Amino acid sequence: EVNSNFARILGTYYGTDARVVRRYTARLFPPGYRPMWFKNLTVYRLPADWNLSAAELEEKLSQRTLQPCSPLEMFSRGWVAPSTIGRMLHTVNQQHLIALGVDQKLLPGSIIRQETERRAQVLADSQGFPVGRRQMRDLKMRVTEELRARALSRRRSTRAWIDPVNGWFVVDSGSAKKAEEVVEALRDLLGSFAVQLVETDRKSTRLNSSHITI
Repeated sequence: EVNSNFARILGTYYGTDARVVRRYTARLFPPGYRPMWFKNLTVYRLPADWNLSAAELEEKLSQRTLQPCSPLEMFSRGWVAPSTIGRMLHTVNQQHLIALGVDQKLLPGSIIRQETERRAQVLADSQGFPVGRRQMRDLKMRVTEELRARALSRRRSTRAWIDPVNGWFVVDSGSAKKAEEVVEALRDLLGSFAVQLVETDRKSTRLNSSHITI
């Protein structure tokens, strides 16, 4: 069953009630597939000249898939499959789902500082005098490089819904930073993606219990 809050919020955007949105949204997922409801919404208007076909979009997404971080990278970004079907673009009834994946290595500054200080003490003992500023800087760089190569990565993904029929682009995130990350990645992929953020007159924290007004 469609999440009632999600349906009610979308219903406000489309100028209809939640029951209509339930029927509309249910068509996104054929029988046998578990629906993936957005928990948060950041809504944009698609560019008026959007005319990219599903095949063209999927081909472009497939050229920029998420790759694991290399030993020298702290961050990697690319497109991932938005559903269990496994394709880079999930399309039903001219509605598209995409997902941006991000791999980020977990390397807290406190760990780097702790290991640098430990090695600095060992070096000071061996050379017989305190470690100088330049030595400390070089030592910190070496520690960072070594730990970065061994650091574990955390993966996250942010899904987005493209509705070319009604002209909406909806990101599944209440964070403006994460939503803009998806927009920026699409802009980089397509060369141009001039969406317009839809402003509301209420704070997002109240969307779960009431309608919004555009």
